[in-house]
Amino acid sequence: MQSTHAWKPVLKPGTLPVYDEALKFIEQDAASLREQVAQAKQAGSASSEEAKRRIFALEVAAGINEPSVRAQFRRGDYDLSRPVFRHLREQSWRRNGALARLEERILNMHILPDVVPSITPTVDLEILFGAGDGIGDHGGQAGSVLPGVFLDPAMTMQAPSIRATAFHEDTRKYTLMLVDPDMPNEETQSFKTFVHWLVSDIPLSIHASTIPKDHPELLPYIPPHPSRGTPYHRYTTLLFEQGPQTQLVEVPRELENLGSISGAQNGRNRAKTRFLISIRMC
Repeated sequence: MQSTHAWKPVLKPGTLPVYDEALKFIEQDAASLREQVAQAKQAGSASSEEAKRRIFALEVAAGINEPSVRAQFRRGDYDLSRPVFRHLREQSWRRNGALARLEERILNMHILPDVVPSITPTVDLEILFGAGDGIGDHGGQAGSVLPGVFLDPAMTMQAPSIRATAFHEDTRKYTLMLVDPDMPNEETQSFKTFVHWLVSDIPLSIHASTIPKDHPELLPYIPPHPSRGTPYHRYTTLLFEQGPQTQLVEVPRELENLGSISGAQNGRNRAKTRFLISIRMC
């Protein structure tokens, strides 16, 4: 498969009959599934959740075997509003190592249970300091930060940008936190959590993956400032999906733990926050 803008068959028609037949079969199957999608959308119950899930599955099945779709996805030139690309992007995140590497670092660095008791990854969260090819285990000047790598405090003087790939079409609100769970507590001869950054009501969907410009912050960004002589600090970025009625009250910079703000009071009802969506360490 060629990485040109428009995919072309590897072999010219007639070179290998079985190859031609395979392409023909894939196209016929896709056409049949697209017809089923059209029929499902015309049905009166197309607005039900079950019908939406069925239409989504049919649209994924209609495109997932098409060579042009696969080639377009590999180029990175795709639109997540199309179900087949949304499915491929999520499967790539979950199965090609990125999520597994994140979970490995979380366990090895004892983010579980020191910072949070559990995680339910549903959003691919990237933290970027500047523009570049990325910062990994073997260094790097700027860009997306690989989970668990060491960063010089000088690289983090400005607030990072985020890139949150959510796999849902509807807009949902999220809360972003950057915390240091390794701030020395002289009174208890232990540690406490320092909140470096807190932003709530961030609207995210497949169409929106960043914090909107001029979006208000509950706690403005304070650069990491590890105390001299202390071991490395596990600066952790958390992304929570807010409940429908979630409202965060005033949050102090220093916390004994994050449990005190995992469910904010809102009138008589305690709002629930899905704990935890995504996590990054740097």
